Amino acid sequence: MDYFGLDDAVAALQLEVSDPAGAPLRQLLTLAWYLRQRQPRRSEALAGVAAARLAQMPAGSADLRDTARLELIEAEQLRLAGQREQAREHAARVESRCREGGDALGLGDALMLQAQSGHFGPRNREQVVAALAA
Repeated sequence: MDYFGLDDAVAALQLEVSDPAGAPLRQLLTLAWYLRQRQPRRSEALAGVAAARLAQMPAGSADLRDTARLELIEAEQLRLAGQREQAREHAARVESRCREGGDALGLGDALMLQAQSGHFGPRNREQVVAALAA
């Protein structure tokens, strides 16, 4: 999964997810991620369908990558709504889970969201260096 998704890939994925109720969960989350800045309302609706599906799964059976991606989408929605601190807190939780679970892609996206939310700066140089090393 790319951070933003190329236009052709997003268009193809939109065709594949024409019916969100019947779409595979991973495709649903990927499209919601790609649309988070392009079409925030559609992204939010897709994320809602994914969240409902994840909530119906037996406890502990959901894939870490799926739950982390959903929380990253929520964090991005908060950031775009100007709620930077809440976005940073969401992304920090995802960062921790992704580190523990070995999800390098989710970890990188969580760190990027934290940076965009103003978390990394001159005062926390050590965290920037550690993030780059991760």
